[in-house]
Amino acid sequence: MGKSTLGIVFLSIFPLSLELQQSMPFVAIGWPELTLIVLGFAVFSSLLNLTGNICLTRAYMTADASLLAPMDFIYLLFAAVWSKILFDQWPSSQALIGMMLIATAGIITAWREQVSARKRKSTALD
Repeated sequence: MGKSTLGIVFLSIFPLSLELQQSMPFVAIGWPELTLIVLGFAVFSSLLNLTGNICLTRAYMTADASLLAPMDFIYLLFAAVWSKILFDQWPSSQALIGMMLIATAGIITAWREQVSARKRKSTALD
């Protein structure tokens, strides 16, 4: 039995004080009721994730990986947006700076690869 399972069982049997539950609700409330909406959301999210991964795999098989890799980091934008929607919290300034650095590196890589491809084409035509 994993540590997380033991934690869920422990919190279900011995609930923490109401003050602690309010300060850390995600961790301290124990096992919440699994409603049809939560289950549907989990299934829907899993299907979207599976579809996205299959499409990404197919894209890497058919296109130049150096052009696709920078676009793979778009998940950072979605992580920030979902953090705000689900947890009402924007990333810290350090996290935003890190995201901007990763995005900038991706743009520079894509630009560099495009310039290299143009040079190869012009060299091949000569």
